[in-house]
Amino acid sequence: MALFSCKFSFAETEKEFDGDCWSLNDTVSLEFENADTSAIFRLYFPITFTEDYSYSNVYLYALVTSPSGDINLLPARFDLIDNTGRWFSEPSGEEFYFNLSVEDGLSFNQFGSYSVKLFQYMRDESLCGIRSSGIVVSKISK
Repeated sequence: MALFSCKFSFAETEKEFDGDCWSLNDTVSLEFENADTSAIFRLYFPITFTEDYSYSNVYLYALVTSPSGDINLLPARFDLIDNTGRWFSEPSGEEFYFNLSVEDGLSFNQFGSYSVKLFQYMRDESLCGIRSSGIVVSKISK
């Protein structure tokens, strides 16, 4: 798990979930145009949890679709709480904020429109205690 602050966001989106519950059918989606095939990017997911979240981790996967239609699946497991029940993030009121990094050093080697879709895949149909989630593509270097 990695925690990052976004200094140079290239593209980003955020979605709030009804009732602070992220269902299996909820998708966070981002589309962006790539005009620089030599740039290196970081892909991460800002997520706001509440104290009602009942697990110590979260399983996510992202589907990255290139302009040619090629699809890359990026599955990830993130630990959020240690074995004593303490969050790995400092609270802000009743919220815990994480920037979960899935992939560093990404290059988008095609010009054109890319799509990133983020899903949760935990055991529950509806994962309560998650207020919002997002997708951020951040340029690391050229």
